[in-house]
Amino acid sequence: MEYSESQVLVDPTLLHYSYAFCASHVHGNRPDGMGTVTLEEKDQFEAVRSRLMALLENQITHFRYCFPFGRPDGALKATLSLQERVLMKDITTPVPPEEMKKLVQRCLENAAQINYSQLMEYAQITVDPQAAPEKRLEDMLRLGELCVEVLTQNEEHHAEVPRCSEPLRNHRTGPGGQL
Repeated sequence: MEYSESQVLVDPTLLHYSYAFCASHVHGNRPDGMGTVTLEEKDQFEAVRSRLMALLENQITHFRYCFPFGRPDGALKATLSLQERVLMKDITTPVPPEEMKKLVQRCLENAAQINYSQLMEYAQITVDPQAAPEKRLEDMLRLGELCVEVLTQNEEHHAEVPRCSEPLRNHRTGPGGQL
């Protein structure tokens, strides 16, 4: 996990298997229902779970940079799957779909804010109420074109996120995710 926190790409499936192994130990997934977990182990598990939750939320929020051009294949989908697993209170109780949707919605809203702030910076657009109306209109058109380009790239390279949040996209942007 330290590597991932240092922006090194680690296969989310590997993180998922490691987390699942630890979770099954802590939550006692044994056929006889018996298991012994020390308080220290439980505390360590909760600390790792919290770190992993923060890491995954950050990766989902920055999906354009953590998984550039949708690479590696399936990594974003695996990250979303791991996030759902980490949200589980124990290994048998599924996460309510609303909880996962809320988390993805928050991450996507943060991602949109980050992406559009970066677009404004890239386009060198500053908010100046004293600027001529033609200049402001030109800036808005340029920003709009860049936004459409980003949305197109997201559709082409990061299809896993929209599938997970389809009802959210329809609610916020209209049918088909159009602005």
